[in-house]
Amino acid sequence: MDGQAIGDTPPFWWRKAGWQAWVLSPVAFVYGRFAGRRLRRRNGTAFELPVIRIASLAIGGLGCTEAAAAIALAARRSGMRPGIIACGPPGAYAAPHLVDRDHDLAKHVGDEALQLARAAPTALCADRLAAARLLAREGHDLIIVADGQAAERLRADCTLVVIDASRGLGNGHVTPAGPVRAPLVDQLAQADALLKIGGGDGADRAVRLAARAGRPIYEAVIRPREGIDLSGRRWLAFAGVADPEQFFAMVVAAGGEIALKRTFAEGHLYADDELQDLGQTAEAEGLSIVTTQRDAQRLHHGSEAARALRLRAVAIETELVFEFPKVPETLIGNASEACRLRRFNGNG
Repeated sequence: MDGQAIGDTPPFWWRKAGWQAWVLSPVAFVYGRFAGRRLRRRNGTAFELPVIRIASLAIGGLGCTEAAAAIALAARRSGMRPGIIACGPPGAYAAPHLVDRDHDLAKHVGDEALQLARAAPTALCADRLAAARLLAREGHDLIIVADGQAAERLRADCTLVVIDASRGLGNGHVTPAGPVRAPLVDQLAQADALLKIGGGDGADRAVRLAARAGRPIYEAVIRPREGIDLSGRRWLAFAGVADPEQFFAMVVAAGGEIALKRTFAEGHLYADDELQDLGQTAEAEGLSIVTTQRDAQRLHHGSEAARALRLRAVAIETELVFEFPKVPETLIGNASEACRLRRFNGNG
């Protein structure tokens, strides 16, 4: 039997609103008022470099990591030296830390940070301004903040809000009754553009509000990186991510036949007996093993069982493909121009 993918957010957030959401609605109303007022203040500190923030409308929303990586790669292609600020485990870094892909462990820096570090040097710190200063000292000329939030101590020159059209906004309620970070009107008022990822109708409400607010709306899909071919073999596919079904669909899209699925909680740190069970099951059934890039990051530098499974498993690398390929360059240009204007006007 498949394990249950619970993730870091309550399961009821991602179902039709039930009694839990309605019981928590009064608290969510108060929290929403507070969160909306905080967004409207926009009291972050302007930085010396252009800052692009990638924010999600919902806690646990998908696509921020892929969007940040895509923008970083576009910046590198244009000759810039981008640096990324990512979320680490809660409370892990009071001082700025530059992620070391070769030595840092996922349990210390998080699999998301390790994945982002493949696209550009990545810093972690609870104080985003301190992390930006570290990247500036390292010679970077563009800061990409991939922390999912729309307001922080570090002011953004361009804020892109991301929504996954298949998962959407869950039950649509503001936290703690649901996954929505703050009232949508307040969040979109602080956004410079909206990015809709994938198909489905989960983004429709946000798209309507963004259009009404006059915000540009971009579209993209996450797909297996070009050249990945899983055809000709039967697979045991396992994933500890927010939406494992999306990953399983990618395996099929890459030509793979999934014989067995195993799902785990988002960010799950695998115990040796779990890894051994995956390996023994695949061997007994004559299956190859496939997993996500983020799950593979959690197996690096682990136990003997983790290393053994990592050698056997194929990790699917993904890429974010925009409907209009020049969208990342547009966002980078907008942030750079906004930074130039505020510095010319003496505002940072």
